[in-house]
Amino acid sequence: MTQAPLSSRSTHLRAVPPQAPAASPKPAPPETPPSPKSAKGLRGSGRRWLWLGGTLFGLSCLSLLSVAHRVTGPGEVSATQAAVEIVSMPAPGGTVERVTVSANQTVNANRTIATLQIDSLLDRHTQLEHQIIQTKATLESRRQQITQRQAELREAIAQTATAQQAVDQLHQQVNSPLPEVQGWQGEIAAAQSEIAGLQSTLEIESDKIANVRPAVESGALSQHFFTDLQAQQVQIQNQIAQRQGQIAAKQAQINALTTNKQLGLSQAQATLAERQARQQSAQQAVQSAIAEYTAQAELLLAQETELQDLEARLEQTELLQTSIAGTVITPQQDIDQLQGRYLAAGEPMIAVMNPDKLTVDMWVRQEDRDLIALGMTAEFRPQSGRWEHYPAVVETIAAQTEFHETEQKPMLRVQLRLQAASQPLQLNSTGTARIVAEPMPIYQKVKREFLKVVPLQKLLAF
Repeated sequence: MTQAPLSSRSTHLRAVPPQAPAASPKPAPPETPPSPKSAKGLRGSGRRWLWLGGTLFGLSCLSLLSVAHRVTGPGEVSATQAAVEIVSMPAPGGTVERVTVSANQTVNANRTIATLQIDSLLDRHTQLEHQIIQTKATLESRRQQITQRQAELREAIAQTATAQQAVDQLHQQVNSPLPEVQGWQGEIAAAQSEIAGLQSTLEIESDKIANVRPAVESGALSQHFFTDLQAQQVQIQNQIAQRQGQIAAKQAQINALTTNKQLGLSQAQATLAERQARQQSAQQAVQSAIAEYTAQAELLLAQETELQDLEARLEQTELLQTSIAGTVITPQQDIDQLQGRYLAAGEPMIAVMNPDKLTVDMWVRQEDRDLIALGMTAEFRPQSGRWEHYPAVVETIAAQTEFHETEQKPMLRVQLRLQAASQPLQLNSTGTARIVAEPMPIYQKVKREFLKVVPLQKLLAF
Protein backbone atom coordinates (compact mmCIF):
# COMPACT_ATOMS: atom_id res chain seq x y z
CA MET A 1 0.00 0.00 0.00
CA THR A 2 1.46 3.31 -0.99
CA GLN A 3 1.62 6.19 1.47
CA ALA A 4 0.39 9.66 0.54
CA PRO A 5 2.95 12.37 0.26
CA LEU A 6 3.69 14.66 3.18
CA SER A 7 2.51 17.70 1.40
CA SER A 8 -0.99 16.17 0.82
CA ARG A 9 -1.28 15.11 4.38
CA SER A 10 -0.45 18.46 5.70
CA THR A 11 -3.25 20.02 3.70
CA HIS A 12 -6.08 17.90 5.25
CA LEU A 13 -6.08 18.63 9.02
CA ARG A 14 -8.74 17.65 11.52
CA ALA A 15 -9.93 19.53 14.58
CA VAL A 16 -8.94 17.93 17.89
CA PRO A 17 -10.65 18.96 21.17
CA PRO A 18 -8.39 20.20 23.93
CA GLN A 19 -7.32 17.72 26.55
CA ALA A 20 -5.95 18.13 30.00
CA PRO A 21 -2.23 17.91 30.21
CA ALA A 22 -0.80 14.69 31.60
CA ALA A 23 1.59 14.58 34.44
CA SER A 24 4.21 12.82 32.46
CA PRO A 25 6.51 14.90 30.25
CA LYS A 26 5.42 15.40 26.64
CA PRO A 27 7.64 13.63 24.16
CA ALA A 28 9.50 15.83 21.50
CA PRO A 29 7.86 15.84 18.07
CA PRO A 30 9.67 13.97 15.41
CA GLU A 31 11.87 16.02 12.92
CA THR A 32 10.18 16.88 9.71
CA PRO A 33 12.36 16.46 6.59
CA PRO A 34 12.69 19.58 4.30
CA SER A 35 10.22 19.78 1.57
CA PRO A 36 11.37 19.74 -2.07
CA LYS A 37 9.97 23.30 -2.56
CA SER A 38 12.22 24.88 0.17
CA ALA A 39 15.31 23.16 -1.25
CA LYS A 40 14.55 24.59 -4.66
CA GLY A 41 14.32 28.12 -3.10
CA LEU A 42 17.77 27.76 -1.58
CA ARG A 43 19.27 26.78 -4.92
CA GLY A 44 17.73 29.88 -6.64
CA SER A 45 19.16 32.31 -4.03
CA GLY A 46 22.65 30.94 -4.62
CA ARG A 47 22.35 31.52 -8.33
CA ARG A 48 21.39 35.15 -7.72
CA TRP A 49 24.38 35.75 -5.50
CA LEU A 50 26.61 34.09 -8.02
CA TRP A 51 25.20 36.22 -10.84
CA LEU A 52 25.61 39.36 -8.74
CA GLY A 53 29.20 38.52 -7.88
CA GLY A 54 29.98 37.79 -11.51
CA THR A 55 28.42 41.07 -12.52
CA LEU A 56 30.45 42.98 -9.95
CA PHE A 57 33.61 41.21 -11.03
CA GLY A 58 32.89 42.03 -14.66
CA LEU A 59 32.22 45.67 -13.82
CA SER A 60 35.46 45.81 -11.82
CA CYS A 61 37.42 44.42 -14.74
CA LEU A 62 35.61 46.82 -17.08
CA SER A 63 36.43 49.82 -14.86
CA LEU A 64 40.12 49.08 -15.28
CA LEU A 65 39.91 49.64 -19.02
CA SER A 66 41.44 52.92 -20.27
CA VAL A 67 39.31 55.39 -22.17
CA ALA A 68 40.08 58.72 -23.85
CA HIS A 69 39.86 61.81 -21.65
CA ARG A 70 39.56 65.50 -22.52
CA VAL A 71 40.20 68.44 -20.22
CA THR A 72 37.52 71.04 -20.92
CA GLY A 73 37.34 74.69 -19.98
CA PRO A 74 36.19 78.10 -21.19
CA GLY A 75 38.33 79.81 -23.81
CA GLU A 76 38.71 83.21 -25.42
CA VAL A 77 40.44 84.07 -28.69
CA SER A 78 43.39 86.42 -28.15
CA ALA A 79 46.20 87.67 -30.35
CA THR A 80 49.97 87.72 -30.14
CA GLN A 81 51.94 90.87 -30.90
CA ALA A 82 52.40 89.78 -34.51
CA ALA A 83 48.72 88.86 -35.01
CA VAL A 84 47.14 92.32 -35.03
CA GLU A 85 48.54 95.53 -36.50
CA ILE A 86 46.81 98.85 -35.92
CA VAL A 87 48.00 101.17 -38.67
CA SER A 88 48.06 104.72 -37.28
CA MET A 89 48.62 108.16 -38.69
CA PRO A 90 52.36 108.87 -38.79
CA ALA A 91 53.88 112.00 -37.30
CA PRO A 92 53.14 114.84 -37.49
CA GLY A 93 49.64 114.04 -38.74
CA GLY A 94 47.75 114.70 -41.93
CA THR A 95 44.61 114.31 -44.01
CA VAL A 96 43.37 110.97 -45.37
CA GLU A 97 42.88 111.46 -49.08
CA ARG A 98 41.67 107.94 -49.93
CA VAL A 99 41.36 104.51 -48.28
CA THR A 100 42.13 101.62 -50.66
CA VAL A 101 40.83 98.69 -48.55
CA SER A 102 37.45 97.64 -47.18
CA ALA A 103 36.23 95.68 -44.17
CA ASN A 104 36.94 91.90 -44.13
CA GLN A 105 39.31 92.28 -47.07
CA THR A 106 42.38 90.06 -47.17
CA VAL A 107 45.61 92.02 -47.62
CA ASN A 108 49.23 91.08 -48.06
CA ALA A 109 52.20 92.53 -46.22
CA ASN A 110 53.32 96.01 -47.41
CA ARG A 111 49.93 96.59 -49.00
CA THR A 112 48.98 100.24 -49.50
CA ILE A 113 45.83 100.88 -47.49
CA ALA A 114 45.55 104.69 -47.73
CA THR A 115 47.03 107.77 -49.36
CA LEU A 116 47.78 110.76 -47.14
CA GLN A 117 48.43 114.45 -47.44
CA ILE A 118 51.02 115.70 -44.92
CA ASP A 119 50.76 119.50 -45.03
CA SER A 120 52.94 120.08 -41.99
CA LEU A 121 55.77 118.06 -43.52
CA LEU A 122 55.67 120.21 -46.64
CA ASP A 123 55.76 123.37 -44.52
CA ARG A 124 58.70 122.00 -42.56
CA HIS A 125 60.41 121.08 -45.83
CA THR A 126 60.11 124.67 -47.09
CA GLN A 127 61.26 126.05 -43.74
CA LEU A 128 64.30 123.77 -43.74
CA GLU A 129 65.29 124.86 -47.23
CA HIS A 130 65.32 128.54 -46.14
CA GLN A 131 67.23 127.68 -42.98
CA ILE A 132 69.83 125.77 -44.96
CA ILE A 133 70.38 128.79 -47.26
CA GLN A 134 70.88 131.06 -44.23
CA THR A 135 73.17 128.56 -42.54
CA LYS A 136 75.32 128.25 -45.66
CA ALA A 137 75.64 132.04 -45.83
CA THR A 138 76.63 132.18 -42.17
CA LEU A 139 79.07 129.33 -42.72
CA GLU A 140 80.74 131.22 -45.57
CA SER A 141 80.97 134.32 -43.38
CA ARG A 142 82.59 132.26 -40.64
CA ARG A 143 85.05 130.83 -43.18
CA GLN A 144 86.05 134.31 -44.32
CA GLN A 145 86.36 135.36 -40.71
CA ILE A 146 88.73 132.45 -40.09
CA THR A 147 90.87 133.58 -43.05
CA GLN A 148 90.99 137.15 -41.72
CA ARG A 149 91.80 136.03 -38.18
CA GLN A 150 94.55 133.75 -39.48
CA ALA A 151 96.08 136.66 -41.42
CA GLU A 152 95.99 138.80 -38.28
CA LEU A 153 97.61 135.96 -36.39
CA ARG A 154 100.40 135.63 -38.95
CA GLU A 155 101.02 139.40 -38.75
CA ALA A 156 101.05 139.27 -34.96
CA ILE A 157 103.50 136.35 -35.06
CA ALA A 158 105.81 138.31 -37.40
CA GLN A 159 105.65 141.42 -35.19
CA THR A 160 106.35 139.32 -32.13
CA ALA A 161 109.35 137.76 -33.85
CA THR A 162 110.68 141.26 -34.77
CA ALA A 163 110.21 142.49 -31.21
CA GLN A 164 111.92 139.40 -29.87
CA GLN A 165 114.84 139.96 -32.19
CA ALA A 166 115.17 143.58 -31.03
CA VAL A 167 115.13 142.49 -27.40
CA ASP A 168 117.80 139.88 -28.06
CA GLN A 169 120.03 142.44 -29.80
CA LEU A 170 119.66 145.04 -27.05
CA HIS A 171 120.22 142.44 -24.40
CA GLN A 172 123.41 141.40 -26.12
CA GLN A 173 124.55 145.00 -26.41
CA VAL A 174 123.92 145.62 -22.75
CA ASN A 175 125.76 142.52 -21.67
CA SER A 176 128.70 142.93 -24.09
CA PRO A 177 131.11 145.96 -24.29
CA LEU A 178 130.43 148.47 -27.06
CA PRO A 179 133.16 149.91 -29.31
CA GLU A 180 132.46 153.43 -28.08
CA VAL A 181 132.66 152.29 -24.49
CA GLN A 182 135.86 150.44 -25.18
CA GLY A 183 137.42 153.61 -26.67
CA TRP A 184 136.27 155.73 -23.80
CA GLN A 185 137.50 153.19 -21.33
CA GLY A 186 140.91 153.29 -23.10
CA GLU A 187 141.00 157.09 -22.81
CA ILE A 188 140.07 156.84 -19.15
CA ALA A 189 142.84 154.33 -18.60
CA ALA A 190 145.35 156.62 -20.35
CA ALA A 191 144.18 159.59 -18.32
CA GLN A 192 144.44 157.59 -15.14
CA SER A 193 147.98 156.55 -16.08
CA GLU A 194 148.87 160.17 -16.82
CA ILE A 195 147.38 161.23 -13.50
CA ALA A 196 149.56 158.67 -11.76
CA GLY A 197 152.64 160.14 -13.45
CA LEU A 198 151.60 163.67 -12.60
CA GLN A 199 151.02 162.72 -9.01
CA SER A 200 154.54 161.31 -8.81
CA THR A 201 155.90 164.54 -10.24
CA LEU A 202 153.72 166.50 -7.87
CA GLU A 203 155.17 164.64 -4.93
CA ILE A 204 158.71 165.41 -6.12
CA GLU A 205 157.87 169.06 -6.49
CA SER A 206 156.24 169.05 -3.07
CA ASP A 207 159.40 167.57 -1.56
CA LYS A 208 161.52 170.21 -3.30
CA ILE A 209 159.36 173.00 -1.91
CA ALA A 210 159.57 171.49 1.53
CA ASN A 211 163.35 171.23 1.30
CA VAL A 212 164.00 174.73 -0.02
CA ARG A 213 161.49 176.46 2.22
CA PRO A 214 164.03 176.80 5.16
CA ALA A 215 166.68 178.07 2.74
CA VAL A 216 164.28 180.64 1.29
CA GLU A 217 163.22 181.73 4.73
CA SER A 218 166.86 182.10 5.76
CA GLY A 219 167.60 184.12 2.63
CA ALA A 220 169.98 181.53 1.21
CA LEU A 221 167.78 181.19 -1.81
CA SER A 222 165.81 183.78 -3.57
CA GLN A 223 162.08 184.08 -3.24
CA HIS A 224 161.76 183.96 -7.01
CA PHE A 225 163.12 180.41 -7.11
CA PHE A 226 160.63 179.34 -4.44
CA THR A 227 157.81 180.95 -6.36
CA ASP A 228 158.75 179.07 -9.53
CA LEU A 229 158.64 175.80 -7.57
CA GLN A 230 155.23 176.64 -6.28
CA ALA A 231 154.03 177.56 -9.77
CA GLN A 232 155.20 174.22 -11.12
CA GLN A 233 153.35 172.44 -8.27
CA VAL A 234 150.12 174.31 -9.09
CA GLN A 235 150.56 173.52 -12.75
CA ILE A 236 150.92 169.84 -12.02
CA GLN A 237 147.83 169.92 -9.79
CA ASN A 238 145.86 171.62 -12.55
CA GLN A 239 146.93 168.95 -15.00
CA ILE A 240 145.81 166.26 -12.57
CA ALA A 241 142.45 167.99 -12.10
CA GLN A 242 142.08 168.33 -15.86
CA ARG A 243 142.77 164.65 -16.38
CA GLN A 244 140.29 163.74 -13.65
CA GLY A 245 137.67 165.94 -15.34
CA GLN A 246 138.32 164.13 -18.59
CA ILE A 247 137.91 160.78 -16.85
CA ALA A 248 134.61 161.92 -15.26
CA ALA A 249 133.33 163.11 -18.63
CA LYS A 250 134.19 159.82 -20.31
CA GLN A 251 132.61 157.85 -17.48
CA ALA A 252 129.49 160.00 -17.75
CA GLN A 253 129.35 159.22 -21.45
CA ILE A 254 129.71 155.51 -20.70
CA ASN A 255 126.97 155.70 -18.06
CA ALA A 256 124.66 157.65 -20.35
CA LEU A 257 125.17 155.17 -23.17
CA THR A 258 124.57 152.21 -20.83
CA THR A 259 121.45 153.87 -19.43
CA ASN A 260 120.16 154.51 -22.93
CA LYS A 261 120.77 150.88 -23.86
CA GLN A 262 118.99 149.68 -20.70
CA LEU A 263 116.06 151.98 -21.41
CA GLY A 264 115.91 150.76 -24.99
CA LEU A 265 115.96 147.15 -23.75
CA SER A 266 113.11 147.86 -21.34
CA GLN A 267 111.08 149.49 -24.08
CA ALA A 268 111.82 146.62 -26.44
CA GLN A 269 110.76 144.12 -23.77
CA ALA A 270 107.52 146.06 -23.22
CA THR A 271 106.89 146.05 -26.97
CA LEU A 272 107.59 142.32 -27.04
CA ALA A 273 105.08 141.69 -24.25
CA GLU A 274 102.49 143.76 -26.11
CA ARG A 275 103.12 141.88 -29.35
CA GLN A 276 102.91 138.54 -27.53
CA ALA A 277 99.57 139.53 -25.96
CA ARG A 278 98.32 140.60 -29.39
CA GLN A 279 99.47 137.29 -30.84
CA GLN A 280 97.68 135.36 -28.11
CA SER A 281 94.53 137.40 -28.68
CA ALA A 282 94.75 136.76 -32.42
CA GLN A 283 95.22 133.06 -31.78
CA GLN A 284 92.16 132.99 -29.52
CA ALA A 285 90.21 134.85 -32.19
CA VAL A 286 91.19 132.19 -34.74
CA GLN A 287 90.11 129.41 -32.38
CA SER A 288 86.81 131.18 -31.70
CA ALA A 289 86.21 131.64 -35.42
CA ILE A 290 86.99 127.96 -36.03
CA ALA A 291 84.58 126.94 -33.23
CA GLU A 292 81.81 129.11 -34.72
CA TYR A 293 82.51 127.66 -38.16
CA THR A 294 82.36 124.11 -36.74
CA ALA A 295 79.07 124.85 -34.98
CA GLN A 296 77.56 126.22 -38.18
CA ALA A 297 78.88 123.23 -40.14
CA GLU A 298 77.29 120.82 -37.64
CA LEU A 299 74.05 122.79 -37.81
CA LEU A 300 74.11 122.61 -41.60
CA LEU A 301 74.76 118.87 -41.49
CA ALA A 302 71.85 118.36 -39.07
CA GLN A 303 69.55 120.46 -41.24
CA GLU A 304 70.54 118.63 -44.42
CA THR A 305 70.09 115.26 -42.67
CA GLU A 306 66.66 116.30 -41.44
CA LEU A 307 65.79 117.49 -44.92
CA GLN A 308 66.81 114.15 -46.42
CA ASP A 309 64.82 112.24 -43.79
CA LEU A 310 61.87 114.53 -44.38
CA GLU A 311 62.00 113.97 -48.11
CA ALA A 312 62.14 110.21 -47.54
CA ARG A 313 59.21 110.45 -45.14
CA LEU A 314 57.25 112.50 -47.64
CA GLU A 315 57.74 109.76 -50.21
CA GLN A 316 56.81 107.01 -47.73
CA THR A 317 54.02 108.62 -45.72
CA GLU A 318 52.07 109.61 -48.82
CA LEU A 319 51.35 105.89 -49.17
CA LEU A 320 50.38 104.27 -45.85
CA GLN A 321 51.16 100.54 -45.85
CA THR A 322 50.70 97.51 -43.61
CA SER A 323 53.57 95.40 -42.35
CA ILE A 324 51.70 92.09 -41.86
CA ALA A 325 49.36 90.00 -43.97
CA GLY A 326 45.85 89.36 -42.75
CA THR A 327 42.25 90.51 -42.82
CA VAL A 328 40.95 94.04 -42.31
CA ILE A 329 38.88 93.92 -39.11
CA THR A 330 37.94 97.60 -38.96
CA PRO A 331 34.19 98.05 -39.58
CA GLN A 332 33.28 99.54 -42.94
CA GLN A 333 31.45 102.40 -41.25
CA ASP A 334 34.64 103.47 -39.49
CA ILE A 335 36.60 103.14 -42.73
CA ASP A 336 34.14 105.40 -44.57
CA GLN A 337 34.51 108.05 -41.89
CA LEU A 338 38.27 108.29 -42.59
CA GLN A 339 37.82 109.77 -46.05
CA GLY A 340 38.99 113.41 -46.10
CA ARG A 341 39.46 113.49 -42.34
CA TYR A 342 42.43 115.12 -40.59
CA LEU A 343 44.09 112.86 -38.02
CA ALA A 344 46.75 113.76 -35.51
CA ALA A 345 49.93 111.71 -35.20
CA GLY A 346 49.30 108.32 -33.59
CA GLU A 347 45.53 108.19 -34.17
CA PRO A 348 44.47 104.65 -35.24
CA MET A 349 43.12 104.17 -38.74
CA ILE A 350 42.96 100.57 -39.99
CA ALA A 351 43.34 97.32 -38.01
CA VAL A 352 44.61 94.17 -39.75
CA MET A 353 44.50 90.73 -38.10
CA ASN A 354 46.45 87.64 -39.11
CA PRO A 355 44.24 84.66 -38.15
CA ASP A 356 47.20 82.29 -38.27
CA LYS A 357 48.77 84.15 -35.35
CA LEU A 358 45.74 83.95 -33.04
CA THR A 359 45.83 82.10 -29.74
CA VAL A 360 43.21 80.91 -27.25
CA ASP A 361 43.36 81.66 -23.55
CA MET A 362 41.87 78.56 -21.95
CA TRP A 363 40.96 78.22 -18.27
CA VAL A 364 41.49 74.81 -16.68
CA ARG A 365 40.52 73.56 -13.24
CA GLN A 366 43.50 73.41 -10.96
CA GLU A 367 42.64 69.72 -10.23
CA ASP A 368 43.36 68.93 -13.91
CA ARG A 369 46.86 70.41 -13.89
CA ASP A 370 48.49 66.97 -13.76
CA LEU A 371 46.61 65.85 -16.89
CA ILE A 372 47.93 68.48 -19.32
CA ALA A 373 51.37 69.08 -20.79
CA LEU A 374 53.01 71.24 -23.46
CA GLY A 375 52.45 70.11 -27.02
CA MET A 376 49.20 68.25 -26.37
CA THR A 377 46.54 68.30 -29.04
CA ALA A 378 43.56 70.56 -28.39
CA GLU A 379 40.61 72.19 -30.12
CA PHE A 380 38.45 75.26 -29.73
CA ARG A 381 34.70 75.45 -30.38
CA PRO A 382 33.31 79.00 -30.55
CA GLN A 383 29.87 79.86 -29.23
CA SER A 384 28.05 80.01 -32.54
CA GLY A 385 25.12 78.35 -34.18
CA ARG A 386 27.35 76.31 -36.47
CA TRP A 387 29.25 73.23 -35.39
CA GLU A 388 32.80 74.49 -35.89
CA HIS A 389 36.00 73.41 -34.28
CA TYR A 390 39.53 74.71 -34.68
CA PRO A 391 42.58 72.50 -34.01
CA ALA A 392 45.18 73.83 -31.61
CA VAL A 393 48.25 72.84 -29.57
CA VAL A 394 49.08 73.58 -25.93
CA GLU A 395 51.77 76.27 -26.07
CA THR A 396 52.14 77.62 -22.51
CA ILE A 397 50.85 76.68 -19.07
CA ALA A 398 50.76 79.25 -16.29
CA ALA A 399 52.72 78.47 -13.15
CA GLN A 400 50.07 79.81 -10.77
CA THR A 401 46.30 79.92 -10.72
CA GLU A 402 44.21 83.05 -11.18
CA PHE A 403 40.71 83.87 -10.03
CA HIS A 404 38.26 83.47 -12.90
CA GLU A 405 35.36 85.89 -12.56
CA THR A 406 32.91 83.92 -14.67
CA GLU A 407 33.57 80.58 -12.97
CA GLN A 408 34.07 82.30 -9.57
CA LYS A 409 36.99 80.08 -8.60
CA PRO A 410 40.76 79.86 -9.05
CA MET A 411 41.70 78.36 -12.41
CA LEU A 412 44.83 77.79 -14.45
CA ARG A 413 45.46 79.79 -17.64
CA VAL A 414 46.61 77.70 -20.60
CA GLN A 415 47.48 79.27 -23.95
CA LEU A 416 46.61 77.30 -27.07
CA ARG A 417 48.22 78.02 -30.43
CA LEU A 418 45.63 77.71 -33.17
CA GLN A 419 46.52 75.68 -36.23
CA ALA A 420 45.47 76.44 -39.80
CA ALA A 421 41.72 77.06 -39.75
CA SER A 422 39.25 76.66 -42.61
CA GLN A 423 37.33 79.77 -41.53
CA PRO A 424 38.69 82.91 -39.82
CA LEU A 425 38.01 83.52 -36.15
CA GLN A 426 36.97 86.79 -34.60
CA LEU A 427 39.25 88.35 -32.00
CA ASN A 428 37.95 88.10 -28.40
CA SER A 429 35.32 85.55 -29.36
CA THR A 430 34.54 83.05 -26.57
CA GLY A 431 33.78 79.36 -26.57
CA THR A 432 34.85 76.02 -25.17
CA ALA A 433 38.35 74.57 -25.43
CA ARG A 434 39.29 70.91 -25.02
CA ILE A 435 42.69 69.33 -24.49
CA VAL A 436 43.17 65.68 -25.44
CA ALA A 437 44.80 64.19 -22.34
CA GLU A 438 46.33 60.78 -21.79
CA PRO A 439 43.81 57.87 -21.57
CA MET A 440 42.75 56.95 -18.01
CA PRO A 441 40.85 54.05 -16.39
CA ILE A 442 37.06 54.25 -16.41
CA TYR A 443 36.81 54.31 -12.62
CA GLN A 444 39.21 57.27 -12.41
CA LYS A 445 37.27 59.14 -15.10
CA VAL A 446 33.98 58.46 -13.28
CA LYS A 447 35.57 59.62 -10.04
CA ARG A 448 36.73 62.91 -11.62
CA GLU A 449 33.34 63.52 -13.22
CA PHE A 450 31.63 62.77 -9.92
CA LEU A 451 33.88 65.20 -8.05
CA LYS A 452 32.99 67.90 -10.57
CA VAL A 453 29.35 67.59 -9.52
CA VAL A 454 29.82 66.76 -5.84
CA PRO A 455 32.85 68.57 -4.32
CA LEU A 456 33.53 66.11 -1.50
CA GLN A 457 36.70 67.92 -0.42
CA LYS A 458 34.76 71.12 0.26
CA LEU A 459 31.99 69.20 2.07
CA LEU A 460 34.45 67.27 4.23
CA ALA A 461 36.20 70.51 5.08
CA PHE A 462 33.03 71.59 6.93
